[in-house]
Amino acid sequence: MTLLSYVLLALLGVAVVFFFYRMALAVRQFLRFGGKMLVTCPETQHPAAVNVDNWRAVLTRVAAPHHLQLSACSRWPERRECGQECLCQVEEDPEAHRIWTVASQWYAGKDCAYCGREIEMSHLRHPAALLDAEKQMNEWSGVPAEKLQEAFARSAPVCWNCYITESFIHEHPGRTVIRPWKHSPPWANN
Repeated sequence: MTLLSYVLLALLGVAVVFFFYRMALAVRQFLRFGGKMLVTCPETQHPAAVNVDNWRAVLTRVAAPHHLQLSACSRWPERRECGQECLCQVEEDPEAHRIWTVASQWYAGKDCAYCGREIEMSHLRHPAALLDAEKQMNEWSGVPAEKLQEAFARSAPVCWNCYITESFIHEHPGRTVIRPWKHSPPWANN
C-alpha cells in the first residue's frame, strides 16, 4: 500500500469515528428532550405543555450544533407564531420540566387520602390518582399537562389500589367491598 492509501484510510477512519460521535450526541439529545414538558409561558406567565421537535433536533445535531424548536404547545394553534422563548427553560434543565418529574415531585412524601400509605411513584407501576373537592378521582396522567399544577393544588393524592377499589365501589354500589384502610377518607369526619 502506498502512503496515499494509508492517509485515505486514516481519513476514512476519522470520518467514521466523527460520524458515530455525532450520532451518539444526537441520540443523547433525543432522549434528553423527549416527552411532554411543562413550562411557564413567557407571554402569559401560566403553565403550558410543550413538546420539543426531537427529530429536527436530532437531524440538526448530526450536521451542526443543536437548535431546538417546538413541535407542539398547549397554546397552539392560536399562538403558533410565538417566538418560543420558553425553550430556554427546557434547555437549562429538561428533566425538571418533564411531566413525570413534576408529578413525582408532588407525590413525593405524600400519603394516600384513603389508606394512609405513602405513595410510591415508578415508571413500572400504575399511575397514582387525584381526589378533588367534589370527591371525583382521576389518574394524574389523565389531567391535561397545562392544568396539572392547578389540579395538584386542589386535590388529595390517592394510590392506585385505592383508586381502583373506590372506582369499583362507585361503579357497582350494590356490591360489598371490605376496605382495609388505616383511617377514614378525608370527608368522613364531617
